[in-house]
Amino acid sequence: MTQGKSDTSWNAVHYDERMGFVSRLGKGLVDMLNQQAGERILDLGRGTGDLMYEISLLGADCVGLDSSETMLEKARRKYPGLRFFHADGHTFRLPEEVPFDAVFSNAALHWMNRPEEAVVSIGKCLRSGDV
Repeated sequence: MTQGKSDTSWNAVHYDERMGFVSRLGKGLVDMLNQQAGERILDLGRGTGDLMYEISLLGADCVGLDSSETMLEKARRKYPGLRFFHADGHTFRLPEEVPFDAVFSNAALHWMNRPEEAVVSIGKCLRSGDV
């Protein structure tokens, strides 16, 4: 999620080439997620999609969300079979009727400077009782 930066300040090519360690180091979080096949997972602050792709390989139905259209364009090119939405992490509401089983995020929440709003948005997209 790129709330602290304007969309034009994110360079998706630079991110993948020079910041790829963010996704590599985040792979341990994918293991901690311990999702089961068929679960619906929202990847909040998706960037260029690498960890979301890893989650999808384990059988989860993944949806990615990011506030940077530049990053999402790159993610869509890299992973055309996955779904991505452009939205603000503080106030997002997805056009999904089925709630999510979990919300995954790596190196994105620190960009959200209104955490109370982000928590409300996350809570609204989860199955009842999962908050």
